[in-house]
Amino acid sequence: MSAAHLHLILNHVPVLGTFFAATILAIALVLRHPAFQKVALVFFVGLGLSGVAVYLSGERAAAAIRLLPGIAVPSIQGHEEAGEAAFVFLSLLGAAALLLLILYRGDRPLPLGAGIGILFFALIVLILAARAAWIGGHIRHPEIWSGAAIGARHGGAPT
Repeated sequence: MSAAHLHLILNHVPVLGTFFAATILAIALVLRHPAFQKVALVFFVGLGLSGVAVYLSGERAAAAIRLLPGIAVPSIQGHEEAGEAAFVFLSLLGAAALLLLILYRGDRPLPLGAGIGILFFALIVLILAARAAWIGGHIRHPEIWSGAAIGARHGGAPT
């Protein structure tokens, strides 16, 4: 498996995982179910750790594909910048979830404000991770480029 392949596999985890964990947390907050609240927090901690693997695999992936034909090299830089922002916020989300797990261990439910705060933070992470993924898709997937973007990338008029 190449570095690029590994990065492509791993980069889905923060986007899908954040959506999944946020959904669990939202339901658990509505039902006031402490065990499911903790499950969601554990997922957020794991997602924070998964962000390290995604981030570290990105540099090797970029180096592996930069000179291949059909690569939109400017998109690599944009993807790296968006990925860094997502990584920072995902790491902070994981750290906040870990702190809440420590503070509210056992059967203690999360205060509603803390749960809503984590959900809001997760929404920010989801937006940032989805944006990084969308920009990353432009690196090698011309089928998702707009006509103007195709023309600009290939030196021709928009189609």
